[in-house]
Amino acid sequence: MSPAFALPFTSTLGRYIAWRFFRTLVLVFLSLFFLIFVIDFVELLRRSNESVNAARLALISLLRTPSITEKVFPFVALAAAMISLIGLTRRLELIVARTAGVSVWQFLRPLAVTAFLTGLFSVTLYNPVSTRLKHQADKIEAGVAGDGLQASLDEGLWL
Repeated sequence: MSPAFALPFTSTLGRYIAWRFFRTLVLVFLSLFFLIFVIDFVELLRRSNESVNAARLALISLLRTPSITEKVFPFVALAAAMISLIGLTRRLELIVARTAGVSVWQFLRPLAVTAFLTGLFSVTLYNPVSTRLKHQADKIEAGVAGDGLQASLDEGLWL
């Protein structure tokens, strides 16, 4: 089998690039998750009255965040691919690989396969979990709605 048709994770370089991309993907995702959580929590705090507990609002925000991050996951994968490839280029690892005769497709294939596998994970596992969590957040929010939170949530997002 020629190197052009090798599987993406059989070479050391392929595993290394896939690991770098996956690690960057997780870091970008967690950073965005935290940012969305904080923005949503601040928005809930701003709209609620004093009778609603901040811990309950944090729980509502934490339960709503996965459904929001699910919508921006393709952009997270794009940003992670760009960040990891720029990092590999700055450390001259991709330049050395190209000099050694590695095709561009050979070091992009691990990125594509890793993005496909994380997308498959997102669709099969993350989506049902985030939907269930969003449903729980809606139930808690409906219980808090008697305190005036739901009426203020219908006004729109301040961001």
